[in-house]
Amino acid sequence: MLTSNQKKEYSEQGYVVIRNVIDLSLVQKCLTSYEIMRRKCENYEYLFYRKFSDIAINDIYGIEHIFHPEIFEENIFQSIMESQILEISQELLNDSEVFLSRNRLHCTKNISHSGFWHRDGTPTGTSEDIDKYIKSNNNFHVQATLPYYKESGFYIVPGSHLFKEDYIPTKEIMGTKKILPNETKLTIYQGDLVVFNPLIIHRGTCVGRKKKQRSHIHLRFTKASNSKFAERYKMDSQFFKNNKVYNFANENWKKSFDLKLDDPVCWYGEEIVQKKFNFINIKSIFKIGLIAYNKILYHFSRFLPISQRNLENFKLIKYPYLKDEK
Repeated sequence: MLTSNQKKEYSEQGYVVIRNVIDLSLVQKCLTSYEIMRRKCENYEYLFYRKFSDIAINDIYGIEHIFHPEIFEENIFQSIMESQILEISQELLNDSEVFLSRNRLHCTKNISHSGFWHRDGTPTGTSEDIDKYIKSNNNFHVQATLPYYKESGFYIVPGSHLFKEDYIPTKEIMGTKKILPNETKLTIYQGDLVVFNPLIIHRGTCVGRKKKQRSHIHLRFTKASNSKFAERYKMDSQFFKNNKVYNFANENWKKSFDLKLDDPVCWYGEEIVQKKFNFINIKSIFKIGLIAYNKILYHFSRFLPISQRNLENFKLIKYPYLKDEK
C-alpha cells in the first residue's frame, strides 16, 4: 500500500499525506451524503453528535458513530474502503488483525473552529498516561483523516510522537493553543488521506462559514491483540454487523468486523447525546445570554489586527473568527 519512503516518513515524522485516494465523483456523492447526515442532526432525528453549545443553539461540529443504522450512508463507507485505510493500517501496524476503534465525521459549516493541542490513543487520556506510552514505545493505533473539502487548518508537530531530546511533555500543551516550535499546518485536498500516529501533537482548525467549511471522516484503527486498551463505543460491533453495513463491506472489512475483541478498560461516547433546546426555563435565559456574548466577541475578533495564531491565544475570546492566512 505504501512506498518505503512513505513508511519512513510515517515512522520518523509521525504522519504521511497520501494524495488522491478517492476520485472527485465519489467525493461529490459523499458531500451529498454528509448533507443528509447533517440535516438529521439539525432536525434531532439523530442525537449522537457534538455541537458548539456556547455560541449557537444547534451548530454541529462532529457526528458520532457513522455506522449507526440511523445515520449510515453507503457513499461514506465506499470512500473509506476505496481509500484503503484499513489495509494501510494493517501494513503500518504489521498486523493483519486490525479493527476500527473510533469513527466520527468532523464538520464545520457556519462558524470558525479553533481546536486545542492534544495527543490521542490512550485509555485514560491523562498527560501522565500518554507520556508513559510514548516512553515505552507503545504503538498499536493508526489514525486517519479523509477530507471531502479542501482544508488548510490541520496542525501537527512532526516527530512529537517519539520520546527524544526535544520531547514536549503532554501536560505543557494539553488543552492549549500555544504557538509551538516546528508546528506545521498541512494543506490537504478533497480525496486526500492523512495518516498519522495518534500520539503526535496535533490540533484541528477551520475557517468555516460555508465557503471554507470542512467535512472529513476521522478514524482510528487498533491491533486486535491490544483491544483491551482501545477506548470504543459499546454498540460498535452491532452497528458493524447490521446488514446495511456488513453486506456492503468488502472481504477485508468483513474479516475485521468478525474479529473477537476484549472489552476495553474504558468505553467511549455514552454521554454524547443531544437534546432539543428548551427555551422555557431559567437556565435557557442564561444560555442565550452566553451565546449572544460569544457571538459578539466572535464578530468583534474579525477586526482585530493580529495574526490568526495570536488571535487563537487571546484568552478572552473562546471562539475566534478565523481568516485565511497568506
